[in-house]
Amino acid sequence: MRYLPLVSVLCAALISGCGGSGSGSDTTPNRNNGGGNNNVNYDGPAPRNADVSAFKIYIWNNLVSEQRCGACHRDQQPAFLQTGDINQAYSAANPLINLNQPASSQMVQKVAGGHNCWESDPQFCADQISTWISAWAGESLGLGGGTTELEEPPIKDPGNSKNFPQDPSLFQTHVYPLLDDHCSDCHQSDANTPQGPYLPRMT
Repeated sequence: MRYLPLVSVLCAALISGCGGSGSGSDTTPNRNNGGGNNNVNYDGPAPRNADVSAFKIYIWNNLVSEQRCGACHRDQQPAFLQTGDINQAYSAANPLINLNQPASSQMVQKVAGGHNCWESDPQFCADQISTWISAWAGESLGLGGGTTELEEPPIKDPGNSKNFPQDPSLFQTHVYPLLDDHCSDCHQSDANTPQGPYLPRMT
């Protein structure tokens, strides 16, 4: 028991060193990128279908907080965060959303342009909303909660293509032995896990 005061002093010193002023390390708050409804209770009509329900989960719940878009768009048009009827909120949000290309949604572009981001970087908020829209799209389109946006690559002129020489002897002597040694276990039609292209067997 005689060591108890010493232990108490050491514990107090450790605790005081973890925060506040003095020699403790400075802390940086994490960005708020989830749970945005700030305990806003919704007691209006139930979502009329699964798509409206997904909208509520991924968009309404995350933006309805007064610290985010709910400060204005619960009442201000477009009222896509109104608390009285989630179905009407859904209808107001639909013209602002592109489920096939979330990043091009009007809602995302508006925030990216500097419209009332809840962080110092508008692009952070735009990316976050785009992520939530992607989750809504994945839920509604049956893609498992997320979508991947595909962009068509530009068509390029291949220029002068190289062709294999007519005589296969160089390939047979220098390249095929390496492929046969290191790749042929899988690149055969009768392999345990066949993978194309199949290598021809030398006879």
